[in-house]
Amino acid sequence: MKRKLLSAIALCLWTAGLAAGAEVSVTEDAAAENTVYVAGNPDLYPFEYYDEEAAEYKGIVPQLLAEISADTGLRFTYIRSGADNEQKHIAANNQADMISAHIRGSVGEIAEEYVLFDFTDSGREYEVCIGFTSAADSRTASRIKRSLSSLSEQELLNTALAAASEGGKGAERGGMGYLWIVLACVLMLAAVLMLLMLRRQRLQQREREESRLTDKITGIGNERYFRQRYEEDISAENYSLYYIVYICIEIQRLEKYLGTLETDGIQRGAAEIIGGCAEGEEFSARIGDGVFVLALSCRSESAAETRTAELLSGLNDLRSRFSGDHNVLFRGGIFHMDSAAATFETALFNARQGYNRAARDKLLLSFADREAIVYEQLKTKLCRNLSTAVENAEFKLYLQFVTDARNGRPVGAEALSRWQSREDGLLTPGNYIEELQNAGIIDRLDFYMLEESCRRLELWKSTGRGSMSISCNFARLTISRADFADRLRKIAGRYDFNADRLIIELTEDSLSDNKALAYQNVLTCKELGFRIALDDLGCGYTSFSDLCDYPVDIIKVDRHIVAKSATPRGKALLRGIVDFAHGLGIKVLCEGVETAAENENVIDSGAEYIQGFYYSRVFPADEADKFYYKYSAEL
Repeated sequence: MKRKLLSAIALCLWTAGLAAGAEVSVTEDAAAENTVYVAGNPDLYPFEYYDEEAAEYKGIVPQLLAEISADTGLRFTYIRSGADNEQKHIAANNQADMISAHIRGSVGEIAEEYVLFDFTDSGREYEVCIGFTSAADSRTASRIKRSLSSLSEQELLNTALAAASEGGKGAERGGMGYLWIVLACVLMLAAVLMLLMLRRQRLQQREREESRLTDKITGIGNERYFRQRYEEDISAENYSLYYIVYICIEIQRLEKYLGTLETDGIQRGAAEIIGGCAEGEEFSARIGDGVFVLALSCRSESAAETRTAELLSGLNDLRSRFSGDHNVLFRGGIFHMDSAAATFETALFNARQGYNRAARDKLLLSFADREAIVYEQLKTKLCRNLSTAVENAEFKLYLQFVTDARNGRPVGAEALSRWQSREDGLLTPGNYIEELQNAGIIDRLDFYMLEESCRRLELWKSTGRGSMSISCNFARLTISRADFADRLRKIAGRYDFNADRLIIELTEDSLSDNKALAYQNVLTCKELGFRIALDDLGCGYTSFSDLCDYPVDIIKVDRHIVAKSATPRGKALLRGIVDFAHGLGIKVLCEGVETAAENENVIDSGAEYIQGFYYSRVFPADEADKFYYKYSAEL
């Protein structure tokens, strides 16, 4: 019943020809850069109509434009005013920035229509809109829409009451009787009630839309919000002023130290600081766990760098809330918009490359330079090709020999991979290992290289080199798999070689997570007769207690410690590590030996094995066999 009443009121207002309305405060001689040129509607009462006696547009929409003018400083100037409706012609020729009150679709194709009100007439739904032509400045259009959406119901009521009041005056000036004045005001107030109800519905809908643009943890905008603002506010006229700042913190490490609740609290604090940094037409958002983006408007790169550095300093002051300084930092990447055609995805990708460079080089912030962007684009392309590369056996087995420190004879080799890419040629592990780990398919490469190593061990046994060993690397994600032992047993079982010739080589971080499962898998390897080597000792992950707990046969001392052996303290450190390992019944292999002096220091330390370019470069598997025969013959 209520809906029928409202429809009847709307129909009454739609069909009435009352010469009543409100004046809109517009300026005919406004400054061009601050002026919005408007095509009015002379016959859409009560929303907008043309008062011939006053020679001006009146109604609810002109009143709204006056409110927007007061809010934004924009000046609205009607063009080609008169009793004839020329909106369609003006819109088709882009002769105005804005098409004022009109029924959706009635003016033909325009760049955008923004719905103000809707009502029903004879069962048909109508939407009253304002529209923007392609001649309109996108930033100006955004300011108008934001001003409209910010009007409260009370402000809308005041606007409509002002229109009703002016309508009464207009009726009195026209000589109409008191009854006609009252009727006009009653109908106008009825329209106000209807419009308020419709506005409430629209506000509820807008709130639902805004909730989809809001990050649930921090309350600021999310990625969808940032994209929308990017597309609305950054245009050909202003793109060169904008710098996209990508800010990130290692959220997994933070959660490991502090837990989820405290980490979320730090993210909320970061959101408050980042949001407070945005000024004017700048905007920010949280787009992922520990990831924030900010669009800064600056006159120079130095200004953008200074503001970003100050912001990061404030963010890293949040570390006072940490339960300890774990060197977990907010870092930033900056991308200066270098093209008006740069898409949201491109700008975000480029800013992220600046961050990646900062993280890699341990910097607080870094600009995304062209070299870094090209490098990351190459990595992205490589990642797309990785999966099929494993399937197509594009990864090849390479070997670097390990020698006996006592006599320099080869006693084994480390299995290393190279990717013979069909598109990019031969690639070293630095180009693809991280991407395989991020994609969660590093285990496919690990087990593929295991099979190639087992095949090579079988070949060596059949050619009289059964005493030679091969160490095969396994990443943390692989050693932590529940099916690791079963897959290892199945692959090794297909080949004939002595089990103790296969060395399972673990990186230090393999033992840092999922310790129970990793420990069980290591024990299974020992039960199968394989030896265990711990790689890169000295990089910071392994505690000395791990060497007591795990059944490790060999430790591999990192090159950095070998290089330091040139100093007395470094030499003492190397000797101390060797003595410690020997006390636990563990043998020692020193990696990265490149000079005669380093070789002598390693021999003096008492280490059993040596690996490095001083003895052997990295060879393809078949070339390694030729090198072995030649080298052995020369000894």
